[in-house]
Amino acid sequence: MGLAYYGGYGYGVHGRNITGGFGFAVTDTDGDTGIAGGFGGVINGVRLVHWPVTVSLISWTAVGGISTGNLEDEDGIDGFFAFMEEITLELGIPINRWFMPTLYAGYQVAGNLIPGTPFEDFLVYTPVVGVRVAWGKFY
Repeated sequence: MGLAYYGGYGYGVHGRNITGGFGFAVTDTDGDTGIAGGFGGVINGVRLVHWPVTVSLISWTAVGGISTGNLEDEDGIDGFFAFMEEITLELGIPINRWFMPTLYAGYQVAGNLIPGTPFEDFLVYTPVVGVRVAWGKFY
């Protein structure tokens, strides 16, 4: 759909527990649909393996708003207060004590809370894959 996501995240690891937060904006780069919005939320997870690679299972839970632009529903509604959940499995490879690229794969679901019947008037879901770059103390 020509959508771009811009944002940031941060989390800390204590023992095996992962806790943090994130935020991102969504915009239609082509301008065809007028889709725009943003989400903010919490990160919770568990580190399954610590060394020589890191393996983590992470939940990204957020609320936000989304305008569907010219993709109005039958009632003429084109914006929603929405909920998003993404579950990812991450594989991090520490390059040195402070730098670690991370490969991830998972699944994301987002849907309306209001107006309308929750997860009925607006619902999107998709697999996610990508690379994240992390800085911190890894060993």
